[in-house]
Amino acid sequence: MKITKRQLRRIIKEEKAKIVSEISAEQQAAYAEQDRLEDERILQEFISDLEELVMTALQNEVPEHEAAKQLMMLGRSLRSQV
Repeated sequence: MKITKRQLRRIIKEEKAKIVSEISAEQQAAYAEQDRLEDERILQEFISDLEELVMTALQNEVPEHEAAKQLMMLGRSLRSQV
C-alpha cells in the first residue's frame, strides 16, 4: 500500500502533536510538584517562625499587644509569599 505525501504529512503532524502533548503533560506535572514543594517549604518556615515567636513571648513575658503585633506581621509575611 502506497502512502501519499499528503497522508505522510498528516501522520507526521498527528504524531508530533501526540509527542508535544505528552511532553506538556509531563512538564505540567513537574511544575505542579515544584509548586507543592515550595508551598510545603513556605509552610514549614512559617510554622518554625511561629513556634519561635510563641516560645520567645512565653520566656520573656512579652505584653499581649506586642505579641499580637508580631503575629500580624508574621501573617502578612506568609500572605505575601503565597
